[in-house]
Amino acid sequence: MHLAKPSRQSSRCFQTSASIRALDFQDEDRPTRLVEHFAKGTVTVVLYLLAIFCAPLALLLIGKWFQAILNLVLYVVALVFAVTIIFFHFAFIVWIVGVVHVVLVINNHRADRRAQAIIAATQDKRS
Repeated sequence: MHLAKPSRQSSRCFQTSASIRALDFQDEDRPTRLVEHFAKGTVTVVLYLLAIFCAPLALLLIGKWFQAILNLVLYVVALVFAVTIIFFHFAFIVWIVGVVHVVLVINNHRADRRAQAIIAATQDKRS
């Protein structure tokens, strides 16, 4: 079943994201692709929330084992500093360093995946 192409005014609401603009309005698979698009965004939000609350787990979920171990060491150091009331401020600083590390690693991981997708798409077009 093909739906009529929407008018210019009704299609303006979809112009907030480049990936949504790229979707074909007459494609039957459009709802599935929209769900996949928003699911990817949800996974990203969950990863960044895990980066704040449990950074080593966020790194394990994206497959960065070595960096997760390093970040776990940072978390243990932060906990040791937090237990000693005298160095509580250092614990907060070490925790912030760990969170920033995880956010940068997740961002780099997403950039690598985007680059791989672009490379795969260009290789498919050449074939």
